[in-house]
Amino acid sequence: NTSAPVYLHNTIRGNFFYSCRPKNGVREARNIGMEQALFAEYSSRFQEIGTPTRICEKITLIPVSSAAGYPTPMGNGFLYCNDFPDKFTHEVAILVEHTPGKFAVISPCSHNGILNILECCMQFLSIMTTSKMPIITHFIGGLHYVDYLLMGEGKKETASIIEAARIIKEKYPALKIFSGHCTCPAASDVLGRELGEQYSVFRTGSTIWME
Repeated sequence: NTSAPVYLHNTIRGNFFYSCRPKNGVREARNIGMEQALFAEYSSRFQEIGTPTRICEKITLIPVSSAAGYPTPMGNGFLYCNDFPDKFTHEVAILVEHTPGKFAVISPCSHNGILNILECCMQFLSIMTTSKMPIITHFIGGLHYVDYLLMGEGKKETASIIEAARIIKEKYPALKIFSGHCTCPAASDVLGRELGEQYSVFRTGSTIWME
């Protein structure tokens, strides 16, 4: 593809992102960030955003944060921006109006936590909508519940997942969640048990019908 624009948060340029997970008792740093040379090589392709940005009539990019105060995934503790813990202020969700007044959120890794991301999207919708309050019907993406659960140290993370599920059922009873990628099977088992039909796992080639 030689023409499609690439959208990303305006704090990506010039910063370096690392994963420092333990391996054989030692934390090994692994670069997981943008290749900075791409900005120079394809400068016209990158569209940097810092505020909600509509890219077409039905799709808006929403910069998200954890400002709402809900817990974030414990696995974030292994991730760094430069020499500091990553605060994930660069994370962006995609808000899609699939039916008039009904929206889906697409969130790649959800490092800010599903509840914080939903809150950011709802705040945007409350400001932009003057008529009947729209609803978010679907949340699609990874939830980054992986590291602690896979290491067998997941009691605290499991409790956090159960509490998040309780709040989802209370605040978003009609929400359908489709997760995969960085939501490990152990976390999916907990979410499936707590959320029932509200939760599903997607895989490559999955089709999600929205009404």
